[in-house]
Amino acid sequence: EEIYVNDILNGTRKYWWDNGNLKQQEEIENGFIKGSTLHYYPSGKLKSEVPIGQKNAIYGQIKHYHENGKLS
Repeated sequence: EEIYVNDILNGTRKYWWDNGNLKQQEEIENGFIKGSTLHYYPSGKLKSEVPIGQKNAIYGQIKHYHENGKLS
């Protein structure tokens, strides 16, 4: 699901697994990702956090999690 304002992507963008659980989420401001992109397992538990900087480039350390919630 995506939100456009004046033909520019803004707001929260979400993708879903076929089972209805959240697959991916990111905040968009003026067409660019703001903060981190979050990825989830089909179970709904957090899988990874990808920090995003200017021009939608990865900026910083990616955190990966096991499905039990522990940082890998």
